[in-house]
Amino acid sequence: RIRFGPLTKKLRADSECFVVDIHVQAMTFFSETKHTFPAVKEGEGIPTQQFLLAASEIVPFFDVLGPTAFKPVKSDISGNIKRLQEKYDTSPDSLATLQSIVDSEMAEGKEKGSYSCTVGLLWLKRCVP
Repeated sequence: RIRFGPLTKKLRADSECFVVDIHVQAMTFFSETKHTFPAVKEGEGIPTQQFLLAASEIVPFFDVLGPTAFKPVKSDISGNIKRLQEKYDTSPDSLATLQSIVDSEMAEGKEKGSYSCTVGLLWLKRCVP
């Protein structure tokens, strides 16, 4: 898509010629996203829900690259998002940050299991920018 700016001024008062201010903005797959990854600030955690919403916007990108070739990648990312979302949904207040999910699993001794959210987060982070 191309977006054009407004007409800005006439060249001369007695002229019908106008200077046109044109702003061209290249639109990409990612310029249409609704959610972005949160900025990380010193001493603050990464908000779980905002991270998961932003990560879920990457999944359709693999359809653009090739729905068959990237199906395993898409499935893996979707599964990790789902696993983290389900864990978050059990206690949104106490699992408000990604670190709190990892801490929760470490307290339970479940952080190293192949289906843990900690391992899922590790793989998910490797797939997102």
